[in-house]
Amino acid sequence: HLDYYGCIALVDIFQFSNVYEAQARVKDVMRNGWLQRECHAYVTRDGQAGTVSLERLIQLYATVRQRRTVAEWIVDNCIDVERFDVRRFIVFGVLHGMLRRVHCFPVLCASVESAKKEPSRKGSNSGSGSGDEEPLKLEPRVVAMLDGTHHLDEICVAENKDAAVMRGLLDSYGGIEYVHL
Repeated sequence: HLDYYGCIALVDIFQFSNVYEAQARVKDVMRNGWLQRECHAYVTRDGQAGTVSLERLIQLYATVRQRRTVAEWIVDNCIDVERFDVRRFIVFGVLHGMLRRVHCFPVLCASVESAKKEPSRKGSNSGSGSGDEEPLKLEPRVVAMLDGTHHLDEICVAENKDAAVMRGLLDSYGGIEYVHL
């Protein structure tokens, strides 16, 4: 009921591996004095007013690009996480329509049979010399979710696995392409 009446807003869980992209509403923060003050107060740590300039905040919103994780964005922009709350910066941007979460959709492109053969060929040529490595097998329910209609977060929750672990498993399986939307 709280969501229906606009009393709360639901956003995706914050992770440094998430990807976001700037939206056209980033321009709103340049024109709206109230939004500027709210943004600055929300994202600076402990109300340290002089730590991050308003111009820098606007510049940072404009630099959020698709295909760059939050962790990569922090490094690219030399963010001082001691003075700047990245989580709050992202949440503020999402809540005010300045940022949008980009989801990753794994899609099985090759046939299941050829995808199962791929890891065994890689394994036998990896230089281990054993040649008896078994190809990775995914549960049928996971393979069924690789149709492009389930994003990686959904698959991770269904399998109770971390995104990095799940992506590693999918990459090892072979024949997977990732669509970012």
